[in-house]
Amino acid sequence: MKKVVIIGAGIAGLACGRELSRKGVETLILEKAAGVGGRVATRRAQDTWLDHGLPYLQTGRDARYNDWLKELLDQQVIQYWTENRFLLSVHGLATQVEESPFFASSQGLSQVGKYLAREQNIRLQTKVVQIEIKNDRWWITSNQGEFEADILVMTPPAPQTYDLLVDCLSNFPEVINPLRNVRFDSTLTLLAGYTNPRLVPYDWEMIESKDSQVLRYLFFNSTKQDNPSYASLILHSTAQFAEEYLDEQDLAPIGEMMLQELGHLLLPQLAKPNWWQVHRWRYSRVAQSLELDSLGSYLPLPLFFAGDWLAGGGVESAYLAGLNTADEIIEAFFASP
Repeated sequence: MKKVVIIGAGIAGLACGRELSRKGVETLILEKAAGVGGRVATRRAQDTWLDHGLPYLQTGRDARYNDWLKELLDQQVIQYWTENRFLLSVHGLATQVEESPFFASSQGLSQVGKYLAREQNIRLQTKVVQIEIKNDRWWITSNQGEFEADILVMTPPAPQTYDLLVDCLSNFPEVINPLRNVRFDSTLTLLAGYTNPRLVPYDWEMIESKDSQVLRYLFFNSTKQDNPSYASLILHSTAQFAEEYLDEQDLAPIGEMMLQELGHLLLPQLAKPNWWQVHRWRYSRVAQSLELDSLGSYLPLPLFFAGDWLAGGGVESAYLAGLNTADEIIEAFFASP
């Protein structure tokens, strides 16, 4: 039986791997990080957890994605969080009630990736450094050794995928050149904790800043938890702010700027948390996608791409890209005659 190797254990890679495994296809997922889920990420800090990547889940347009969301709800992986989004502008704070509620997890949204990863063959902390073609197979070199595959699925952000494949596909530029059209916005994310749980108003779950040049979103992370011991807050920068400061070696002054803006926009006391840290997301949001449901090639060897950057960005796009890729692989190589 042909062996499938998936690079990346984000939502797209996990969805693809789970669907293939359910159909009896031998699948291996290689992930460079210590955990699964990609940008659906939760960080532990000061005896609590903070969703420093994707802040919430929400129902989408596709029935397959909504069925999966219902599965997560039925299995209590996620729960109802809120249906309120506050809009902050020079005119003040206004409430916008969403038609579709927001869902989160009482243990952090990384539980979503862990749920998808169950019973899958995943090698963590395995960073792919080179991809080659030898003896009509894919050869994947990593910091944990070499792996072979008959079918390769690439799920990292398009720029990283392109860099890994450009040398071995130098004679097939048409296969990977479309990836050069994908564009991402970056985000600087600040995580802050306050020992006084009452310092943050508990009815401000989510705020979207309309006029700030520094901050785009504010998420009151501790409102996702039952009886938190103290308050926690997540700040997402604007894309312009991140572009200017993303590559700074010392992010401490950048974090101070974000906190100063927070105090100016909302409450002065929020600018002085008991602890805080800044995380960089170079490929945070898809700014320009390929607007494709799936993308693959059978020359020189079977190669498929899966990621939210195919169809438009977001967790729904990532999940559907994984399913669509798995369906195409099954139909092409594993369907019964």
